[in-house]
Amino acid sequence: MRDPEAHRIFWTTLGGTPVKLGDMEVIKFPDVLVLYRKGEPTGGTEGSVVGHIGFRVKDLHASLEKWRAAGLKIVPGASPHQAFVIAPDEVRVEMTEDTSMEVPIANHHIHFYTSSVDDTKAWYVKMFGAKPGKRADRLRRPTCRA
Repeated sequence: MRDPEAHRIFWTTLGGTPVKLGDMEVIKFPDVLVLYRKGEPTGGTEGSVVGHIGFRVKDLHASLEKWRAAGLKIVPGASPHQAFVIAPDEVRVEMTEDTSMEVPIANHHIHFYTSSVDDTKAWYVKMFGAKPGKRADRLRRPTCRA
């Protein structure tokens, strides 16, 4: 990202808490840590492998009012219970209302737009230095035959 400070402000405005993870500053939400560092992005999430990041919020209307007042860019969603907040570097963050939540905001999903599982694995290798592998067959249970 071009401006880590702009991202820190954005993610804390959404409701995250700045914390230290070793020498890194990260933003903590229920169920996820947002890590960020200075870099030169090649584009936003639109049309990329990561189409958007998804969060759930307890009260979408109140959250949107607060974020608009803070100057965040908001794009309507497909329903009154959904909207997108645009982070610096054109990172799309989907917000979906879930009134049953006990916290104001929490992680929900990352929406990958790839043509295959192998493409998604390749993205993880490229972005995080992950080692590609195969899913362990630990969940398979023996079949009983009569």
